[in-house]
Amino acid sequence: MIGEGFFLAQVEGREPLAGGGHQGLHRDLSDQRLRDRVTALVYLDDYGPANGATRIVPGSHRPGERLAPFDFSDESRVVRLSGKAGDILLFDADLVHGASLNPSGARRRSLLVSYCALGLYESHLQTLGLRAIRMDTREHFEPADFV
Repeated sequence: MIGEGFFLAQVEGREPLAGGGHQGLHRDLSDQRLRDRVTALVYLDDYGPANGATRIVPGSHRPGERLAPFDFSDESRVVRLSGKAGDILLFDADLVHGASLNPSGARRRSLLVSYCALGLYESHLQTLGLRAIRMDTREHFEPADFV
């Protein structure tokens, strides 16, 4: 999806408890350029409305040269995801998305995995402390069909 060399920027565990976990709709976009970040959500438990699964707005990541403005308070185009433990949602970080409230308290553990284009590596290093990243991000990868 990135289409060039990339690195694993962050892996973070999440487990929203009963009555928590809600996020407003947002994009995890980069100030640098479009399509330079990809996110994978690895679901460790079944997920759906009962435990507050992820909401997405299909097509909201398909910009021209600039991202189209988006009213993050408008949930009329939201799709609420449901699935099984072991599912992985892989998406462009510019896709509008957000977690939902966990009303039941049923487990909703997941791993958030962030990949970035190599061009972002230096700025990534400058913000490691701000984001409390303690993992080694020095390994870089090249897509097999891009080399």
